Amino acid sequence: MTARTAAVLEPLPASCRRMITVAPITSKSEWNAFKKVPQTIYRNDPNWIPDELVDLDALLINPKPFRRKCVDCQAYVAYDGGAAVGRIVAIEDHKYNNFHGDRVAFFGFYEAINSDEVAFRLLDAAANWARQRSLTRLCGPLNTSMVSSDGLLINGYERPALVGMPYNPEYYAGQLSRWGMHKVQDLHSELLLNPFALLSSKRSLWERWRLRSSVTLRSVDKERVEQEAEVVKELYNVSFCRFFGFTPLDREEFLELVKSFLPILDEDLILFAEIDGRCVGFLMLIPDVNQALIKAARSRNRLLRNLITLWYWKGPGRRRTMRHARCDMLMVHPDCRDAGAAGLLVYEMFRRAQDKGYSSIEAAPLLEGNTWLRSGLAIPPGEPHRVYRVYGYELGTGQVMIGGSS
Repeated sequence: MTARTAAVLEPLPASCRRMITVAPITSKSEWNAFKKVPQTIYRNDPNWIPDELVDLDALLINPKPFRRKCVDCQAYVAYDGGAAVGRIVAIEDHKYNNFHGDRVAFFGFYEAINSDEVAFRLLDAAANWARQRSLTRLCGPLNTSMVSSDGLLINGYERPALVGMPYNPEYYAGQLSRWGMHKVQDLHSELLLNPFALLSSKRSLWERWRLRSSVTLRSVDKERVEQEAEVVKELYNVSFCRFFGFTPLDREEFLELVKSFLPILDEDLILFAEIDGRCVGFLMLIPDVNQALIKAARSRNRLLRNLITLWYWKGPGRRRTMRHARCDMLMVHPDCRDAGAAGLLVYEMFRRAQDKGYSSIEAAPLLEGNTWLRSGLAIPPGEPHRVYRVYGYELGTGQVMIGGSS
């Protein structure tokens, strides 16, 4: 019996028990229930935005061959009577475990109403699935890949979700902690309300760097998406190999990620640093399309949502809404001989963002304690704007049921 079993999982009093059941998904109707759970959780949350960049069918229902080879998963739905009130996916990432020599299971796509019984039954289902596969730890939330939306938002609920980053109710952290999970890693989001002050304060320094540097900067070539994605993937694999949660990216995996974001990217805000034609650095800004999506989030009609979003994203409403961007993937090759490459990328990116009318930039995700990225992006000291947390739990050998015994 695990410590969690003894400390947390006493049988519930009969008066408190609900008709909660958790079932593995085996049918189309259950998949439909899985997809609709967020509408129940967030129906009264003004800061929630449906994540329409994520194709759940391609990720979970009919995954591509490269994903089927690397990842096994099982999805579950929690029901209160006939109503779907929670969901979770248990994940075994063979590539991650092989690379790290680990036996970890991940969980992702977690949603639950404000009920510990619902949360505990979902987490029990994921844990028991992992035990059956002889996995020794459960970590998450991680949605099938460390380059996807990872972690649980634990600070910053009062503002709309940031594009490509998690958003969830405040009570989720308590559910995971009471089940027995603990902090594994925090990821930060840093807000730069006036990033363009750097342009004037560092202009002379930047000009000196530029004149003596062998680095040249260029925008992405959208006509060569596959070749450009391959260059970024290779740089990612050597630049981030010592970061938390790293797994080498395959060509198909990274190209799929790039194509999912391609419709919202601005090619002028995707920068490559090169020396003698070889890529040594990369940085991109992702326009925070959520500022437009939130205007349409409460419409039930998909076509109407799309039209409203286009109005505020690319139409006449753009000037009022598209003022914020997310800075991501500042990378410099460890063998780069030019120490100013990161500074040149940041300065040029800020200059372009200012020219395009952006007024604020949010850098995310940044690993807690990563001083190199903070200094590279000229982030002043202080509390992070938002915090995302990855949780972990050491699995015992027994099955755990919240109303029963192990």
